[in-house]
Amino acid sequence: MISINEDRNKLIHDILTLQQKELEACDDLRALYISMLNHYNHHNDHSCTQKGVDIRVGDICYIDFGNAFIEEIGFQHFGLILSLCKNKAYVVPMSGNERAYAQAYSKDTLNGKKHLMRLEKVGRMKKRSVLFINDSKWINTARVIDVKGHLKRDSQVFREIMTRVKDMIS
Repeated sequence: MISINEDRNKLIHDILTLQQKELEACDDLRALYISMLNHYNHHNDHSCTQKGVDIRVGDICYIDFGNAFIEEIGFQHFGLILSLCKNKAYVVPMSGNERAYAQAYSKDTLNGKKHLMRLEKVGRMKKRSVLFINDSKWINTARVIDVKGHLKRDSQVFREIMTRVKDMIS
């Protein structure tokens, strides 16, 4: 346990020891490195506009979600912006994982997983995706790296996504 009176140098040593163990066990060092670099360069940014990225509701963005616990989406993935408020975005993380896409609930797969939703290719995205409805959350927009596509707010697909998110959290 860490006490308030501990020596700063000892804390730094302990932190570095823990980080080395994490690095040695990490399956994707490249993604971890990119997230650490993004955090180092942008953790003091109030929004993505400080790095020249302008976003709006309906944008599909490449986002650095950072390090994650098991069962959470982490590192760099796409995400759909559902709402914006005070330099934060409410996003639904996405992945191009074909296995998750196949397992997602849809009109064609009524026994599919309700926390997953299929989405066809949009904008500059290279393939279809799956939305992780149960991973939706507020993030600082400084986590946004780039805009890759857009869904119109009044489109049927966007309305369906909003309904699925509301159903998931209510």
